[in-house]
Amino acid sequence: MMEMEKSSTTLTPTVTADELCKQVTALFENAEFVEAHKLSRAPMAMLAFTKVVVDVVINNKQVDTGKYFNGITMTVPDTHKLMSPTYHSIVSQKLLHVDWHTMYGINAACPCCGKAFKKERSHFSKNKILFPIFVMEGPPLWCIVRPMFCRSCKCRGGSNVGEILCYLPAHVCSSYPVDTKYALGNKNSHLGKSATNIFDLLMPTYGNGELCSHLLYNAINRSCMERVQLYFSYYKSTGRKEPPAYVEKDGTFITVYPPLGDGIRTTYDEASSGLQLATHLGR
Repeated sequence: MMEMEKSSTTLTPTVTADELCKQVTALFENAEFVEAHKLSRAPMAMLAFTKVVVDVVINNKQVDTGKYFNGITMTVPDTHKLMSPTYHSIVSQKLLHVDWHTMYGINAACPCCGKAFKKERSHFSKNKILFPIFVMEGPPLWCIVRPMFCRSCKCRGGSNVGEILCYLPAHVCSSYPVDTKYALGNKNSHLGKSATNIFDLLMPTYGNGELCSHLLYNAINRSCMERVQLYFSYYKSTGRKEPPAYVEKDGTFITVYPPLGDGIRTTYDEASSGLQLATHLGR
């Protein structure tokens, strides 16, 4: 019995926050990694975190992904120790692995013919692309999205678009924090439920897309100011006198921005008119 328990422990190693921080820091301090990812929309630290998570958690058959993901979401862990400002800037941000088969054992169905989609390599695996969801809590959520292909009717779509989400069981669909009517296939970002729940109240009465956009920008700015305050406060508590400079907000903490007023109005109109994935599927 003791040997079995030892074997079981060996087969399910634990990846600690300290180990993640160490590996992520080494990556974004690697000149080759930075050069290879310099054109990506996501922050360099978030790209490094994603690569480490993919390598040591998602693709590691010995690791139980359920220990690190809540549904499809993993939160960047805090080491509760001094760390580089760059890693600290992404602590508490969220990474979503939008792969329904890997995370739930479910094959998404094609909305055109109802047959199971064949999933292809993720956009992150192919092109190091992460898909942003803008929310009211602060910086965007970053998603690993898989293209889906139907062998029967030749339809294509992303794993995070509305009609594919609608075909999933409710408890699975809800793990993607976007109202399905807003999960439009013709957008390069989505608006999270925390944002659209507010916009659905504001837009019919005021039609003020600029105000909605301002709320999203303000959420990012407030989050950045909070991260800076927390970092310097903790640094001071250790007795050190000269903390390193924190990361710049524009270009490092935030590298992609919420839609402006016109874009939000367009998205709201499309969502309200019931525009769904079928109009965007390629054949």
